[in-house]
Amino acid sequence: MRVQRSSAGPSPKRSTIPVLVMATVSLTPAMCVAFVAPAVSQNVILSACKNPKSFPSACRPQKQKRQKPNSDSACSSLSPYTPPISKIGKLDYTPLLPNTSNAFLNQILYTNDAVFHRRALLLPQTPTGTRPSSLADSAHHATNEAQLFRMFINMSGLNEVIDLTDIHAQMSEIILYWCSAICLVNTLKFDTINDKQFTLIDNSYVEITEESILKWHSSVEFLRRDLQCLARIALPMFTQIEDISRQFRDSFMTPEEMTYFLILSLIEAMIRCSKNSGITRERFQPYMNRLFTSMKQYYGENFSEDSVATRMGRIVMMLPLLNELHDLLGKHRSLLQLCNWRLEHLDNENLYSAFHSMNLSDRS
Repeated sequence: MRVQRSSAGPSPKRSTIPVLVMATVSLTPAMCVAFVAPAVSQNVILSACKNPKSFPSACRPQKQKRQKPNSDSACSSLSPYTPPISKIGKLDYTPLLPNTSNAFLNQILYTNDAVFHRRALLLPQTPTGTRPSSLADSAHHATNEAQLFRMFINMSGLNEVIDLTDIHAQMSEIILYWCSAICLVNTLKFDTINDKQFTLIDNSYVEITEESILKWHSSVEFLRRDLQCLARIALPMFTQIEDISRQFRDSFMTPEEMTYFLILSLIEAMIRCSKNSGITRERFQPYMNRLFTSMKQYYGENFSEDSVATRMGRIVMMLPLLNELHDLLGKHRSLLQLCNWRLEHLDNENLYSAFHSMNLSDRS
């Protein structure tokens, strides 16, 4: 599978970091030896990378300058999402730990890259990395995204901060917020918005035209009875989603900035959905301090001093736009439920169970 990264506009003094990069992926059983143990700290990752002989042979990197962290036993047991990949070939690419002086940025960039390639493993391969969406398949992939969300918070260190009992009652809302953010990230990564296409969580796209919206909803039997009415209501929603996606594209955020943005948006969502937002915010404060210190270092090394405040402010100001996109996708789910598609697998208990499950669930 060849994934082509979209242009993100001018990026002065860009460091060569393997995040959201152009890569060729062929798959082998070795890929089942996954990424980083959930509770491993940043220092342990960096120290482990200096001793490649301690890794299993399947995990040893070929180049000594950029070494791959140890495997994540929880993620290595994840089973492929149906439809399964029919042929497994030689492994040509695995994510490598970025080699910059910014340790926190290294960790979250590696996390982002690892989750992206784990998702690619679970989906059918196509020459461009994307394909037309099947609404049912995309909806059911949300249970797999619950596992990828767990992988992300474990590897990024967020699991060391958040108390899961505080967000249990709102776990589905947080996972669906993650899904909304991934839809946006995928749309920017594959640059499908230029073709009036919105890319979903399973790397498939829906074209934002009346004809395509009709065809997309008609793939679900429950929805065919109210198809015309459904399409007339859904099309304006996706037109607004297209507008939001274009605003993000035109902001020319670098991949590093987009990763910072993703972390900030998840923190904001978890604080908002916790039982006691004040206590949760205090717990996140040390992590936030590390994040903003890392951002300051990144901007200082890659941008002029005059542009730092503007670029940091832009990231913060884009958070309400992601919230708006999430609300629109939530309204679309409510619309589907009004048309008698119950979407039981998206309720709180099922997504919470998927979050803690050791295996990615197949479609029911």
